[in-house]
Amino acid sequence: MDDWIDHDEMAASTGVIVPAFFSAKPSDAMVSRLLWMTLGDCPHYLPLEQVWVVVDGDARTARLAEEVRGALHRQGHGWLNILSLPENRGKLGAIQAGMRALLALHPQLRWIVIRDGDGDHMMSVTPQLVRAAHFMAQAQG
Repeated sequence: MDDWIDHDEMAASTGVIVPAFFSAKPSDAMVSRLLWMTLGDCPHYLPLEQVWVVVDGDARTARLAEEVRGALHRQGHGWLNILSLPENRGKLGAIQAGMRALLALHPQLRWIVIRDGDGDHMMSVTPQLVRAAHFMAQAQG
């Protein structure tokens, strides 16, 4: 198919933003697990340098995101990016800050996928999201 976007093209043209903020209620172990559920599969879909975790004004979440980042690096996957905002800007503010940071380093990206940091949106759907967006862009010009 001429309009099919294959894995290599998808990986080269896609970035991921993960806004992350957790209240004090869940334990550190739970927050780490949720972040790992969200981020652990990223290297299978795109380079980690195109992934930005935006921590929305929470030092504990930033520390735990750094631990997940280190674990991915120790597995040989490179480094994902963490942007720690000094204050909570809300989800939209975190996404906007992440998009600016992502596109400043990777202006060639065509697609940005947003995944919440709470483990309920798996990275495995990234190809379907990007292919659907690619198809709609092709169909609508």
